Amino acid sequence: MVPMLKKSMLVGLLVTIGMTGLNGCVSVVSPTSSGTPATYSWFRLQVVLSEYHDAVYDAAIQAASQMQLSIIQDQNEFIKGKIIARNAQDKKIKLTTYKLSDNLTKLTIKVSAFGDQAQSQAIFQRIMTNLAADAGEPNPS
Repeated sequence: MVPMLKKSMLVGLLVTIGMTGLNGCVSVVSPTSSGTPATYSWFRLQVVLSEYHDAVYDAAIQAASQMQLSIIQDQNEFIKGKIIARNAQDKKIKLTTYKLSDNLTKLTIKVSAFGDQAQSQAIFQRIMTNLAADAGEPNPS
């Protein structure tokens, strides 16, 4: 009877740890002067931007280059773009863009398997800076 009690307590403890450890801490990030709100949860930064898909993708490529990331994969399709790079610590960085409508794009930034909020924010800031710098240029339709 005692081993069964220990087993059920262990299962209960593991379930509790699993539920609290995997719920994904959520924080709101607004690192730019534009006030564009982004969320950081489940080890990734996500934001929806009022920008053309190609403009966001180009700004992400430019940011990766400016931050001296080694780009491993660079793939831009009509509704989805994906950039996979590695930083100096050999952490995998995945930037994904999704075209939601003509001028609405979702951007996701994930650094390594368990995330790096500070580096995700730095990449996001650089992308937003690039978008602001290109704001004077006409956007493709």
